[in-house]
Formats: sequence, C-alpha cells, structure tokens
Amino acid sequence: MLRGLTTLTTAAALLAAAGFAGTAKAQVSVTTDDVAFFASTVSHPLAIPDSASVAGGFGDCGGSVAPSVFAPQVEIADGAETLLIEPTSVPLLCVLDDGNTRSTSNTNPNVMDGNTIVANGEDDYTLTFSAPPRALALRLLTNGDDPNDLPNRNSEVLTFYDAGDAVIDVVDISDLTPGNSHVFVGFVSTIPIAKVEIDTEDGGTQNE
Repeated sequence: MLRGLTTLTTAAALLAAAGFAGTAKAQVSVTTDDVAFFASTVSHPLAIPDSASVAGGFGDCGGSVAPSVFAPQVEIADGAETLLIEPTSVPLLCVLDDGNTRSTSNTNPNVMDGNTIVANGEDDYTLTFSAPPRALALRLLTNGDDPNDLPNRNSEVLTFYDAGDAVIDVVDISDLTPGNSHVFVGFVSTIPIAKVEIDTEDGGTQNE
C-alpha cells in the first residue's frame, strides 16, 4: 500500500547525512529518518490527489466514511515535475481518500491518514518522473504480514533506473517495514532517478 510520496526537485543531495545506510558500492542510500532526509535534501511533498481529482477515475473501490475510485494510473503534476504512478501486476489502482475506513480483515491500520493508493492484488507499482530527481521518499502502510514472520515473509524491493533505462541500484526495504505500521522510507541517489519499480510479495492478501 503506497501512501504519500516526497521527491527531490533539485539536483542537490547530501549522501553523508546521519541516518542514511548503504554499501560502498551502493548508488542509492536509504533512511527511515524523515528529519535526516529533509535536512539533507531540498525536497517537498507531492500530494496524492483525492478520488474526485483523479483523471479517468470511475466506480468505487470500497471502504466507508470517505470516497474512493478506480483508475488505470495516477498522475501528479507539481511545477516542472510530473509523476506517473502505474500498476504493474494488475490493471487498476484504487485511490482511497483521507479518512477512508477499510475492513480490518484486509487492511490494518484500516483508517487512511492521507490520500492512499492501493492495488487490488499484488501492490506493485512503476513510478516515472518527467524531471528525474536525485531523492525521493515514500510513506508506506504495511499490513499484518510481518517481514520477520518466516517463512511467510513479505518482500518489498525497489529497482531504480536512470533516464537511459539502465539500473542504478536495487534496494530491499523488507526489514524496514514492520507489520501494522505506517513507515517513512527515503532514498538518495548518486544518479538522477527517472523510474522506480516497486515489487512486493504477499500483496494479494496483505497490502504493502
């Protein structure tokens, strides 16, 4: 389950910031410290639109209290940056408005604390940037399928691409997303990020 998205819209980024982790060969550094992320990048939030503002949206994908809508993709325009979010394993996304309340049998925490994008099935997404940033952050909602619950361990792997579609880095964040939680995960790259593929396992029953 993908909730809020933050992206760096300038070329400035500091890889030496406290809280970032990565190997000597890593091109992408990772942090769950939102304070460290914002202190070391010139970034601002890109707001996921509400269901009424989603181009091509139709129907209702469930929940109560606040609306929701199906859509083949979600586009977020912000100044020079346009971000396209597309599903990669299923034909449609669902946008749940802030406050939408889901059944706890499928989603826990079940109240959306911001406009939220989910997929009906594996929660796999492709994020494409018109102006490739050097940093981005995701706010993720992980259900009860705890990454430490072996052998039923969920998985979240992000593959970062440059403007030539070459792989910059592959980052596994499974250990950073405990069950039943909202988590901030920030990424800073040595190379501008044109596209990110988010690949999850067990998303068909436990949203990631």
